[in-house]
Amino acid sequence: GCSMRSGMRSVMVRMFVQLCCCCALLPTILAASMHESPRDMHARGLAHLRRNERAAARDVLERLRETHPDSPHCALLAGHCCLMLDRSEQEAIVQYQRGECVAVEPADVADAKHAIGRLHRMGGRWEAAARSYHEAHSLQPESAEFEQDLLFAQAKVHLLAGQPREAAAALE
Repeated sequence: GCSMRSGMRSVMVRMFVQLCCCCALLPTILAASMHESPRDMHARGLAHLRRNERAAARDVLERLRETHPDSPHCALLAGHCCLMLDRSEQEAIVQYQRGECVAVEPADVADAKHAIGRLHRMGGRWEAAARSYHEAHSLQPESAEFEQDLLFAQAKVHLLAGQPREAAAALE
């Protein structure tokens, strides 16, 4: 009986020490997540969405809302969640437009315009997509992704207008 009690006691002491260590590290862990940039949190949330890790994406969005509620990246991730998890194109566009409105840096405005362009593209609104992609590319001409999406949308507009030569030229 006595050795069993002392064994239980040592297990409980070890668990208590582990709990104390975890509690001591908790402020450090929280501080690290609070210092993560909104752009990095957006990228992490989007990566979760692409892997269909719904709960993890929503967790990142909630932390982003708690730590950086006025960030354009918060609005963009909210838009991605609306679109990919809730299937709400209307709410996604509201969030993307909010991201565009609160953005200060040209790169952030470009990200918002690109997201809006992608939404138009998904809806088959090719002229609107081309306009949004053009605006995004104008702000970030070095972005190969923005350029590729712009050229594709421009080519699609030409194809739909019965202009195959112009479409081919847009892709050259």
